Amino acid sequence: MEPVSISSLIGSSTSITIPFTNPTELPVMVDVTLTDKEPSGAAGSQVITDIKVFSIPLSHTDGILVSEGGSFDVPVVFRPNNAVLKQAWLSVTMTHVCSNGLASTETERAEVDLTAVCWNYHLFGIPVDENCKTWGDFQVSAEDFVCTVQSDSKAETEDCLSASVTAGRRDPETSLITLTLHIVYTPLKTCRRSVFLVVHCISGTIWKCPIDLIATEPHKDNAIIIESTEVGKTSAVGIRLTSTTRRSVQFSAAFLPGSSRDFRVTPSSGFLPPVGSAGKLITVSFTPTSANSKHTARLTIQAVLMQQTFEVKGTVLQSPPIYITSDNGNTYAPRPSKEKKSFVVQNLRIPNLANSSPLKLRR
Repeated sequence: MEPVSISSLIGSSTSITIPFTNPTELPVMVDVTLTDKEPSGAAGSQVITDIKVFSIPLSHTDGILVSEGGSFDVPVVFRPNNAVLKQAWLSVTMTHVCSNGLASTETERAEVDLTAVCWNYHLFGIPVDENCKTWGDFQVSAEDFVCTVQSDSKAETEDCLSASVTAGRRDPETSLITLTLHIVYTPLKTCRRSVFLVVHCISGTIWKCPIDLIATEPHKDNAIIIESTEVGKTSAVGIRLTSTTRRSVQFSAAFLPGSSRDFRVTPSSGFLPPVGSAGKLITVSFTPTSANSKHTARLTIQAVLMQQTFEVKGTVLQSPPIYITSDNGNTYAPRPSKEKKSFVVQNLRIPNLANSSPLKLRR
């Protein structure tokens, strides 16, 4: 049978269930036992056997009647008291019985082999220490340790976080172990999450250390400058982006709050092709509504494992001045004509004022 691993915090307990199904068409009796001796009789390993830390919480563990084709679960509880890997063996022994629960008759014995059948499960109890302290006396070497990352959102951390043990040192007086870890965190989007660094020792001890991962707002990747020749005329530029992995990922594109409404982005969502491809074309268009106002925006393109921010600026090209050449060959720029004043209309707009009014008119 495949080995069964159970992990639990030191001083706490963890339970698992091992399913058993009667493979015959006759009722059977099942006995369940725990032992610290390997059933095959092979020489024991360096792992300490201690069945005291294992238990089977059943009212009785022998003579369990299981009907033909029936099944039941064997619960196993592991409660470690130190940081040393433990092992034991769970044996499930099956014997056939008559339908009335008594010994089989000679006829039934001839129809089915009544030899007891035994299934042995090798149990490994793995203590977990979250205080990052060590117990035991073992040679310190970086090769004796393996560091992994444990997270609820594995897909979002496995591509941007890696950890390894580069060195180890043991204090000769206190026997405390100091490990040097090499951690590389390359986030591609803003996030804040908690993960565990899990250090596995060759002796079987496991340490779990919580760490917080924080990725702040990314720097602006590039500046996109769009020039328009006149107000109301649309100009556009295009950029191509790919996924950061070898698979396509879904993305969304939008302008951040405070951006000018003169900009548009298409498409606003879709899929980025795998890295190494030509990339997805994303178009940013600019249609100015005025020539003198400031046109700026911040465009963010976000996928599962990436986020890019672009500073977008729009400018309206000023029309070149108009020059007129006279008959004598002189060139000049015409001055804008001023509207002639109509004094008759102006006089009609002057209100009738009494002699005592503080408002005086100059004529």
